[in-house]
Amino acid sequence: MSSPHRNRLRVLGIDPSTRGFGYAVIEDNGRLIARGVAHIPSRRTRDLLDRVERLFSVYAPDVVALEDIFPTRRGDRAKREIERIAGYAHLREVRRVIVSRHDVRRALGLPDRASKNELADRIASILPDLAPLLPPKRKLWQSERECMNVFDAAGLAIAATTFHRADRRAA
Repeated sequence: MSSPHRNRLRVLGIDPSTRGFGYAVIEDNGRLIARGVAHIPSRRTRDLLDRVERLFSVYAPDVVALEDIFPTRRGDRAKREIERIAGYAHLREVRRVIVSRHDVRRALGLPDRASKNELADRIASILPDLAPLLPPKRKLWQSERECMNVFDAAGLAIAATTFHRADRRAA
């Protein structure tokens, strides 16, 4: 599925949320191509896959990075959405990489106990175009800001490119 006009690996990170998903498209040279939050008004699988299809059509990713949420306490809906996105990527012959939270922290050089704010700060230092999205540290009673899904998706994509580079060196 790789575009013949480019020689860089392009990774699409997707992080499902209750309203849709956050996404980030990066190349293996660390360049941020696109980022955002896709709002999906319904819970229908077709609407989810339509939004994913648009991203595939526009950005032609070589790899889709998704979170390994099966050992976590994330909801059944998020698990189903990740399975559907992974299945769709398989049909489109796009490589799927399942990345754990530990893998993201390791790729960013952070300890496992690092907070989401520390993750977002590190991601913004790697991808400076995301710095304007950095929200202030939230208080215990506040909900997580929607833009944090973009940082989660970017972290997945960074980890996937990091491991892809390591795989290529080992080959």
